[in-house]
Amino acid sequence: MNYLVVEGYKDAAELFAKETGIKAGQDLAMITQRMEIRSEIQHGRIMAAVDRINTLSSELLDSHPGLSFRLAQQQMIEMIRSGEMQEALDFAQEELAPRAETHTEFLRDLENTMTLLVLGEKAQQLPNLKDYSPSSLLNINRRVRLANEVNLALLALQSNEKESKLPLMLRTLHWGQEALAKSTSFPQIVDYPSAAFEPPISFGSSSSSSASSS
Repeated sequence: MNYLVVEGYKDAAELFAKETGIKAGQDLAMITQRMEIRSEIQHGRIMAAVDRINTLSSELLDSHPGLSFRLAQQQMIEMIRSGEMQEALDFAQEELAPRAETHTEFLRDLENTMTLLVLGEKAQQLPNLKDYSPSSLLNINRRVRLANEVNLALLALQSNEKESKLPLMLRTLHWGQEALAKSTSFPQIVDYPSAAFEPPISFGSSSSSSASSS
């Protein structure tokens, strides 16, 4: 249930609650709102996402200046992607520059974005240096990372965990198996989706029970 709620699988969470009697621990309608915001960002509709965020909480972006800057930066990038160069320049002067003046740690990102604005597609010919890669700003994966960052902020706002427990448990299991394998042999899970063991285990046998206990 924790995984379904955090990752935003509302329909699955509702069905799981019905089948098991396990409560979600929050209003599942909030999942829909979070996923709508995530979708807006992943499709490049940044201002629509910002409007939705402000509807949920008018203070969230004020209390997260870094997130607020990155959303504004992504909005400018989407303008550049669409060829709206003058609009992007005006937006940079009105929205990004004041933020960078208040928070100087954003200056490098502002410079990168302005370079992209000036050079356009030619920016992709520039070598990617440390902390300076304007061409990478056009990578669609930036939308995904930003959408995930916003999702985490919304989860924290709703007093929920920032990360689902299931992936953490799997990483811990993987680390434990690798550490133990350095000193002894034992049946290991080699395929996580199917939970297949190598060597195979028959849980109905006495020998497998012993191995499982170990």
